[in-house]
Amino acid sequence: MTSPFSALDLSGSGLTAQRLRMGLIAANLANASSATTPGATPYQAEFPVFATEANGQVAVVAIAHDPTPGPLRYEPGNPLANAQGEVRLSNVNPIQQLTDLVEATRSYQANATALMDTKTVDLAAINILG
Repeated sequence: MTSPFSALDLSGSGLTAQRLRMGLIAANLANASSATTPGATPYQAEFPVFATEANGQVAVVAIAHDPTPGPLRYEPGNPLANAQGEVRLSNVNPIQQLTDLVEATRSYQANATALMDTKTVDLAAINILG
């Protein structure tokens, strides 16, 4: 038997997942212009890995890192530059992150709307029974 709260649980798990995704995007954007010393790994973009549970809810199974190396920028005066005068930057692509942020925001809004619609239907059913 299905729980009367299962639709609320589904929307709630979607809201939680998208909120986490937006938080990771914010961290990525905050670190987009970071650099590091030669030989060290600069900040790598993070993204959530989602899975669907048996009950249909969304679960975050991991926070993954993009292993793609960031670009090198020629800055011979930078104290973080290597022997060739290049600085390794973060691999965060701000344009891609902003696109992902729009998508995550719209998914969050869709889940919030579904949650509110479910609540309205449930309250109407209670009023009919009451």
